[in-house]
Amino acid sequence: MLNRASRPERLFLGPTFSALLSAVGVAAMAFWGGGAEKWLVMLISVIIGVIATVQIRARNLFKGPNYPMLATFMLLQGAASQSISGCLLAGYALITTISLFFCFMQPKLTRTFFLIFLLTGTAAVFNPQWLMWGGVTVALLITVRAFSMRGLVASLLGIITPYIIIPFGAVALTRSLEPLEHLLVRYQQPQFEFPAQITSAYLFSAALCALFALASFLTAYGYPAKARSRNMSIYVLSGSAIVCPLFCIGGSAFWLPLLNLCAAYHCAHFIATRRSGWLIAIAAWMFILAFIGKQLCIF
Repeated sequence: MLNRASRPERLFLGPTFSALLSAVGVAAMAFWGGGAEKWLVMLISVIIGVIATVQIRARNLFKGPNYPMLATFMLLQGAASQSISGCLLAGYALITTISLFFCFMQPKLTRTFFLIFLLTGTAAVFNPQWLMWGGVTVALLITVRAFSMRGLVASLLGIITPYIIIPFGAVALTRSLEPLEHLLVRYQQPQFEFPAQITSAYLFSAALCALFALASFLTAYGYPAKARSRNMSIYVLSGSAIVCPLFCIGGSAFWLPLLNLCAAYHCAHFIATRRSGWLIAIAAWMFILAFIGKQLCIF
């Protein structure tokens, strides 16, 4: 990236144009059904996009314009109907990853690991697919060099605790075994299938994510240790968001917002580290807009 941005770079990679494209993405999301849930999904998506865009500079993930991150994410969100559970996963994954950035080479922060897995276990009590996110978090611990046996024990205690407190607490309050029966029924239902039924939106986002991730890998790997570790964490998220939906029942919708977030990051990273990044950005955004038009049957 040139030290002094050219006029096209300032125009197309600046905050104004990115905000305009983000508004287009929000408008596209409004076309999908869902009633009140749709508006909540839109709000959560905007919050996630803004936080992720700000954290690029705050955590020094890469140098260059970070605004294309928000524009790309909101456009991808507008390409398909999104679920609240998927958006919550993306938001929680973002907060968890940022928290683990502060744990770089700090394996003694077992309280932090316990809290992260406690929240994950709480969500898993109500939705078993969150257990897969627990496995991803362990991979993130290894990536930020914070993994240790004490940390592993703290993580296991964190994820097990909700399975003890919530069901048996509900039994104590209701004086009935019905809460335990509901939990057993939920986990007796099949959670995985292969091959899974995946959507065109998932395939589109997965292809976009893989393309820009591979194109930016050598750049990310050449960063200093801390920045490299943080970028490799994004690669772990990307891999999980691509692979996990292939095995989970209904997983395509559940993991899609996180996949869109990862795809947007890799796209923004590639754009920021190329001299003609604004041309790549325009091409990527036109491609996404064409896909949105196809999804909404405009073209």
